[in-house]
Amino acid sequence: MTKTIAQQLKEKNEALQDLTRQPTQIALSLKAAAEPHFKEIRQDKMLSTDGRKIKFEEAQRDYSHQLYENVRELKTQYMKGVNEGRDLAKKTLVDPMKRPEHIGVYDAKLFEMDLDKLKVALAFSKDGTAVASKLNAFLAKYNDTYHADAVYREFTNLTSLALANGDSQSRLALSTVYEQISKRALDEDKRMAQDFLDGYKDAESYEFFKDYSPAYQSALGLLGGGNIKYINDPDAYFAQQESAETTE
Repeated sequence: MTKTIAQQLKEKNEALQDLTRQPTQIALSLKAAAEPHFKEIRQDKMLSTDGRKIKFEEAQRDYSHQLYENVRELKTQYMKGVNEGRDLAKKTLVDPMKRPEHIGVYDAKLFEMDLDKLKVALAFSKDGTAVASKLNAFLAKYNDTYHADAVYREFTNLTSLALANGDSQSRLALSTVYEQISKRALDEDKRMAQDFLDGYKDAESYEFFKDYSPAYQSALGLLGGGNIKYINDPDAYFAQQESAETTE
């Protein structure tokens, strides 16, 4: 059975939320592997104090690199999923609503004819209040989401003269109708599409390691204070590492 757009976006959102829960596991797993190694270095009596310090820093750098590689891959997967969801959501909002099965082909044609008549009736009307009243009456007759979507897409054409020439009361009446139509024009797919876009509008700046979260504390224990500042920006970390190697 073909999944609806709403179902696809719901699954996409759930997959993305799963990714946001991975940082703690990633950091804890690496920390668990690193701690015995760090302990071994600290207790190595064959090394001098400076030797242990150098070896510890080398090991910490290796584990830091592994962590940042994992974080970069996680962020790449996250943004790939976000952008796939965004593309689907945008397409869903832009595309006209398909005629639902409960509206017959001829009923849809009759609606289109009546909508064309409404366009003509409102084409020369400057009275925004009267235009709003006629739109409300039209949508009382045609009250399906499919109908509201069609009117929503034609709203500017239907009201352009009234919007340009009406007074504040007329504009308020039209604004109220517009808000009502815009809400009615969203079926489950389009609502989910809008919710997805709203929910991931700041995805590029999403922080997987929020300050003092369990994931952050685990990463801090592994990286130390010097490298933790890059934990939410792995590209900056690798750029810094590359710059340091070039300088050396």
